[in-house]
Amino acid sequence: DTMTTKMSRTIVEFIPWDAESPEHIQRLVQQRVDCGWHSGLVDGPWKEAQQAGTKCIYWIVLSKDDANYSSLIQKHVSAFPQQGTPLQDSCIRIGNMDRQPTGKTFVPVGHVSLDTESPGIEELNLDIPNSGVVWLKTGYVSRALQSSGIGRATMDALEVTAKSEPLFAQTLMLDTLSKDDHKREDIANSFFGGKIPKVSNEEWFGSRGYKTIKTVPNFYKEKDSTGRPVEARTVFMRLDLKGSTPHL
Repeated sequence: DTMTTKMSRTIVEFIPWDAESPEHIQRLVQQRVDCGWHSGLVDGPWKEAQQAGTKCIYWIVLSKDDANYSSLIQKHVSAFPQQGTPLQDSCIRIGNMDRQPTGKTFVPVGHVSLDTESPGIEELNLDIPNSGVVWLKTGYVSRALQSSGIGRATMDALEVTAKSEPLFAQTLMLDTLSKDDHKREDIANSFFGGKIPKVSNEEWFGSRGYKTIKTVPNFYKEKDSTGRPVEARTVFMRLDLKGSTPHL
């Protein structure tokens, strides 16, 4: 019955992160602590990049139209009680464009960033256009909600957001761990709590139409918890967005 499957698909919306708000800053730090990376960058480089318009961090917010809204929020908040206090939509500027905040309250279940630049790629000679390129960075979905369809819903919303104002992207880029390295036991033990994923990120994005355009060994120079370098390959993936308007 196609009607019910359509009804039960997770629906999310994006609300911009407010780099001027202590509450928004604190919540983003908490979510970065939960996912294990870069919590120290929030109230500094990320805040500055958001204010400069080169980084557009959005909260992932479950839509009230989602059939499972209450149970999903409850699941997230019981796993992360300090994230139960609603935030307010208060951001007045994103990607160098003014916006009118709605003032509505929401409990974000993750966040994602769309960036106009990606440090370190200049030397790679990637096959990408000179303009209209946006990078998907620093995505996180509540660990309590993984595999509830939020990842897929987030990418649906993200692709629409990227090609709309303020970014008007025509090409979406991302980088992730290569599929072979994602399934290695030593990498799983160092970075993913010992869990080898059934589907790697590269395969999952591939199923959404992203094409791997380059593989670069040790791009991020990762180290394990003992400080030993980990040999790992990063893949760069590209998606050309349909129906995007070149921004003149």
